[in-house]
Amino acid sequence: MTAGEFDENEKLLKEVEQIEKDHPFLRIEKLVRDLRTEKKIDPKSIDEKNFPTDPRDKSNFYRLYGVSLIEQEDFARAESFIERGISLNPNKLANYLAKLALLERRLYSEAADNEALKKASEKLLLEIDEILAKIGIWGKLGPRNQVTFNLVKFRAFSIQGNLPEMERLAEESFKLLMQCNFDLTVDRLLSQLLMSIQLPDEEFNKLLNVLRKAENGISNYMAKALVVEFIVKDTLLTEGKPFFKDIKKESVLAFISNIEEKKFDDAWKFMKDDSQFALTIANSAKKLPDLRKKIIEELPDDGNIQKDKLSLLLNYDESKIDEAFEILKRLDLTQLNYIECRVIIGLARKKKAWDFVIILLEKLLAQEQSAQIALKLELELFDANLKLERLPEAIEIGEKILSDAAKLSQLDDQNRESLLAQTILGIIGRGENPRAMALLKKYPGIGKTFEFKLGVEAEVYLKNGEAQKAITSTVDGIRILKTPTPEQYSKLFLLLAEIDRLTAFNLDSLPEFEANSFVKFRGEDRWYFVGGGDELDAVEISPKDERYAVFSGKKVGDTVVFERKYTSSSEHVIEKILPIEKYVFAQSVYHFNKLAAEGNLQAVWLVDVPKQGDTIDIKNVLAFMEDTRTGRREFFDLYCQKDFPLASLAISEGGLTNAIGLIRNEGRGFVRFSSGEPAEMEKQKEVAKRAIAGDPFYIDGTSALILSETGLLEDIYSFLPKVRVPQSVIAMLLKCKERFKYTPGQAGHMAYIRGQLRFSPADVEASESITKKIDNSIRLLESVPDNINAISAASKADGFLEQQVPAELCDACVLAQRNGAAVLTEDFLYLQANQIETGKTAPEYFSAFALIRTLYEQKKITFEKYLNFFAYLSGYRFRFLQVTVNDLEKAVFGDGVITTPDPKKIKWFNFPLTLSEEYGVSFANSFAVVTLFLIRSLVDDSVLPEIAERIFLEILSDFPTKKDKKSLGKLWLAVCSREIQKVHGPIIVGTAVQNKLKRLSQLADIYTAGNEIWTPPQNQ
Repeated sequence: MTAGEFDENEKLLKEVEQIEKDHPFLRIEKLVRDLRTEKKIDPKSIDEKNFPTDPRDKSNFYRLYGVSLIEQEDFARAESFIERGISLNPNKLANYLAKLALLERRLYSEAADNEALKKASEKLLLEIDEILAKIGIWGKLGPRNQVTFNLVKFRAFSIQGNLPEMERLAEESFKLLMQCNFDLTVDRLLSQLLMSIQLPDEEFNKLLNVLRKAENGISNYMAKALVVEFIVKDTLLTEGKPFFKDIKKESVLAFISNIEEKKFDDAWKFMKDDSQFALTIANSAKKLPDLRKKIIEELPDDGNIQKDKLSLLLNYDESKIDEAFEILKRLDLTQLNYIECRVIIGLARKKKAWDFVIILLEKLLAQEQSAQIALKLELELFDANLKLERLPEAIEIGEKILSDAAKLSQLDDQNRESLLAQTILGIIGRGENPRAMALLKKYPGIGKTFEFKLGVEAEVYLKNGEAQKAITSTVDGIRILKTPTPEQYSKLFLLLAEIDRLTAFNLDSLPEFEANSFVKFRGEDRWYFVGGGDELDAVEISPKDERYAVFSGKKVGDTVVFERKYTSSSEHVIEKILPIEKYVFAQSVYHFNKLAAEGNLQAVWLVDVPKQGDTIDIKNVLAFMEDTRTGRREFFDLYCQKDFPLASLAISEGGLTNAIGLIRNEGRGFVRFSSGEPAEMEKQKEVAKRAIAGDPFYIDGTSALILSETGLLEDIYSFLPKVRVPQSVIAMLLKCKERFKYTPGQAGHMAYIRGQLRFSPADVEASESITKKIDNSIRLLESVPDNINAISAASKADGFLEQQVPAELCDACVLAQRNGAAVLTEDFLYLQANQIETGKTAPEYFSAFALIRTLYEQKKITFEKYLNFFAYLSGYRFRFLQVTVNDLEKAVFGDGVITTPDPKKIKWFNFPLTLSEEYGVSFANSFAVVTLFLIRSLVDDSVLPEIAERIFLEILSDFPTKKDKKSLGKLWLAVCSREIQKVHGPIIVGTAVQNKLKRLSQLADIYTAGNEIWTPPQNQ
């Protein structure tokens, strides 16, 4: 039986049966035979009463029947049988091996996912240790039994991704098995081992020599394991075919021939009854893509075999990266094991799919045993988070590595500096400047390069208002260069501007020479460094130079004479004397201007601004600004005429805030948050209601910006339980916060509007208020990290609208499409355009206006907040804002029990825009809305005549029309009088109404008569 001679075994069993049919030993051997030949035993046929009475024999029966029950996954009964077997014969190793088989099969079969599988493997390893501790008192295990335990451990460590332990066990097990006589047991154990590892060539050749000499040949399992090994080594035809010919394994030879002749249908017949073998070939046969395709096609799609993974690997191995990535996007990455993650992460890296890379790296790190490899993975995770602007996560990783001396010691100087620099810049990107300063001071010896001194250290000091330290860092950086080039000097120009805003840093000359100063002579471009060391790009005159002494006591304007032995002396008049700090920045200004004048500074233009009396002539500035609008102006004109997404204007103008600012400053075009159809707005409000009720939705950059800038997000956040935010939107808000932030020395902002420069002085209070509001919004949106989603460009559709549109304006749409959620956006046209280009269904949407209106109607926010938001949106030309009579009444008269009329609030509705024909509101509709409001003001006795006058004056002055306002006022009053009498009758309308009408008529006479105006039709 051990040699696999089943026919001879059957013959001998029959002979024994003739001697004593019911002998316990015979019955045991028959059971063993049934198990070896994989004959199923009917559980109902197992009769414990018929077991032998001898404890040892009885123990064997329980064990063997228990093994049979394991195969049929009757684990509860199998456990009962095996434990009975152990109790009857606790000193028999075979009983514990049966228990080991039960534990492995049961634990893994009950695991629902990879995480549960990992926990099961951990439990199994503990159980193995317990078993080994029990049987260890018997002495050392034999090679076969040791390998049996090793292979179970190997599979457990494979689930955990513990490669070092897998390699150790594989090497140990192979050596042990090579010590044994080759029989069926060794064959089985070697087969299992070979299916999981690749042997080194030397060891593999040793094995082949052993197998060639095997008296009873090798099993089919061993043959298949060898086929896999030959395929992996790409020697199936050159070495595998001759080997199987030597050992006369005809079925395998036929299989190899079918592969060689590309008869894959016939090759499949050899594999179809062994799905594990087929799977292994599909994973391993990288040089046989057509065979792999055939296997993938034929494998059953029953959920047990993940054909998507096989197709992914096939495409990846064939360098079909895009096809492989499309499959990857469909996979549940949380269900990948360690080995799969190691393979698939290469694909994610190639596609720069950093969102996938992060998930895979986190899974790998959770299982990585090697400290060195783990550090590499951490650094890659740090980098991937930075690429997706997941700054909190990146900063946390960076600080963790920096604080670990053991990890830091593994990095070279360049990588240490890079890690510190990127971590600090990430913190600055978050606006946490004191924290950046603290980190910089914590690691003073890491930053050593010119780039670090200027790009990081000086930046940190500037952000924290430490101008002098920024100067010192800059000079230190220049010293590192030793001989800076003009281009390197020019890079300091903007740094100087920042320093100058913080402190009065002039480039005035020292009045008198000091040691280690830079000296310039009149009429000469060359500078001299008079001192020792740090001459930079100047000519050094060291203390050993005989010329050094002539500078002593010299002042600006003095003459210096250089005596020479062999030629005439030369005289030089001192023009400037500068210490190194001023020299560095003086050179920066000089080279910046020189390179700019030569046209050798990218994105820098020199514009001449001549003086004109006591002022300046800005015609060149205007011409330059006009040139920068070339192309963009044409597109803006088109945007104003057509229904283009706001995102397209943001691309043209270099950002969302620039696009909205242009619309406002030019007084043209709109931010289109609604189609203007009443049904569409009602649909928006229905989606908003569902969001308030708890439906998940994504907020895009447009809505996040306006809700943050107004501070409304703080007021409404608690009403939005499942708001989701793309990481790109958080990044945009952080940049906006810095843009609105006031910095010392800031005079204001300049804008080019319709051919003119418009200057707005800095408003410190307003800047601080908006900065605080945005900061609070970021804090709220980040309060639940799981609600923040990052998505890479690779995860989006090819095409303009997902690849070229700024991430903060498209990510919410992409994520909503992926997860079946709605979008909070002020740019519904982008959603429609995205659907047209990509073919994906546009998600449901609602605007901030619809949301705030709904919250007001649900009494979750006040009318005052709603009205403030209405005014804010109208100021930025949001379209279409709805003006209703009820809203006008509430604005003017309030909605509380005790109210104070405030006619000036009519201006909050911005009639010149929201009731204009340009806005899309007909004159008839605008006239009707205002007429109804006037009528209510006239007939309400609580509205005093003085208040009615103020209301009428506000309306008349703000109503958008080119027609004569005196006639308009008279017409309004006539229509109001007519409508009041029609509804209330002449008797009801008393003197109070008549007096109001008379006073308003007199007020209308203030306006000068003009063109005739439209007359509303008589009501029938």
